[in-house]
Amino acid sequence: MAIFGVTSQSGRLFCPDDPAVDVRLHLAHALRHVPKHAPIVLMIHGYKYHPADPTANPHKLLFSAKPNPDCRKATSWPLALGFAPMTRDDGLAIGFAWEGKPSDKITPKPRLSSFAHVYTQANRAGGHLARLLKWISELAPGRDIDIVAHSLGARVAFSALSRRNKPHRGRVILMGGAEYASVVDRYFRHIDRTPKLEVFCVRTGRNAFVDTLFETFAPRPHPKDYAIGRGFQGPEQNWMNIRIDEPATLAMLSARGIGISRPNQRKLVDHWGFYTRAGIMVLYQNLLRHRQSWRLADLREELNWASQQQNPDIPPNGLVVNSSYMS
Repeated sequence: MAIFGVTSQSGRLFCPDDPAVDVRLHLAHALRHVPKHAPIVLMIHGYKYHPADPTANPHKLLFSAKPNPDCRKATSWPLALGFAPMTRDDGLAIGFAWEGKPSDKITPKPRLSSFAHVYTQANRAGGHLARLLKWISELAPGRDIDIVAHSLGARVAFSALSRRNKPHRGRVILMGGAEYASVVDRYFRHIDRTPKLEVFCVRTGRNAFVDTLFETFAPRPHPKDYAIGRGFQGPEQNWMNIRIDEPATLAMLSARGIGISRPNQRKLVDHWGFYTRAGIMVLYQNLLRHRQSWRLADLREELNWASQQQNPDIPPNGLVVNSSYMS
């Protein structure tokens, strides 16, 4: 199948469908027949999902071809990204599940500090993800490995990338990514800045409250640190912010044939809309499957042009925050 599950739990890395067999054996079999032109995509969930919780298991709610219809947040990421469940011709989607909520047995006191506990768990899960990235690179040398991460999945992703001893090759789509600017900036300062890694940071003002909660309860590496959703800008050749609530962004995407539904006006917070809003996964699918016609530099130029059409007073590059986090 084109959908492959891996779980990081209790210090172990295993396949949930066959936990007794080494992950590398399953991985080698899954990668064997993936065409060279087809994408290999790692999908990482965020906060409040846990592979051991039947009501919050990401393998059942997000990474399955048949997600639980009783959960309003359940949606099949693989299908929405263009992966067919019974063939590898469209590539391989790997669902990476980790402990995104604390166990009732180890929930810290007071309960508000439980998020800090999960933030630490995300870093540990990054160690397992780094191992998985290494295995994929060895089994499929020279291939791009793309990452799609929601919320705290961004911390898992950059924790893994920071552990690798060479620059990552592939595209990273951050859906309302929850990580501190200094952490991401430190990663880019210590790698060879080649265009092999491209990050698309999808943001919206309706996630600002979640960014505030993140900054309140996740331990800050630096007193003046801030969430990347506030407008962090990585190296220009490696990073693009996409604000899906900006008229210019919507106009640019519309010109490319993609319409994204507007959020419910009664909802001030739309943290799950990064993958539940109609049309938005089509954007991610194009970024992963048609990268030659969806080049980062071209998209940035089109966005700047659309911004000036919306507001002629905005100078070129006016919507881009060009200053990286400075410690």
